[in-house]
Parts: sequence; C-alpha cells; structure tokens
Amino acid sequence: PKMVFVCVSGGGQRAAVWSMRTLQYIDSVTNGKAMQHTRLMTGASGGLIGAAYFRERYLEKKKGANIDLNNPEYLNNISKDVL
Repeated sequence: PKMVFVCVSGGGQRAAVWSMRTLQYIDSVTNGKAMQHTRLMTGASGGLIGAAYFRERYLEKKKGANIDLNNPEYLNNISKDVL
C-alpha cells in the first residue's frame, strides 16, 4: 500500500487557495484514491487552512454526505476574506 504525506506552504489567502485547488486536482486525477492513502497533512499558515478545509469536506463525504470534492464552490469559499 502507498502512503501519502502532504506538506503545504504558508502564504496567507493565496496559499489557502493554492492548497485547496491542488488537493482538488490530485483527488480528481486519482479518482478519489489519494486521500485514502494520506496519513499526514502538515504545513504552515494559510496553506494548512486550505488543506484542513479540503480534509473536512473529504471526511463529510466519507461519512455519507453528498459532496463533490471538486465543486468550485469550495474553492470560492476558501478564497473569501476570512477575517
């Protein structure tokens, strides 16, 4: 079995959007299998906020919610001013 580690960089809002979109893309090209093998997500600042937001959507989907992880709405949400 493969083990995936995700490390994201900081950089505020821009890093949050970048991390979210990158994880959405990875999810789409692996047909949702990447997160099944992910064991650690680490990073700094905004990048970790984006990664945490993606992970939370993933957990909701795993619990049975009707969620499309690649929905552009999530990218739009993370790009809003969170202050």
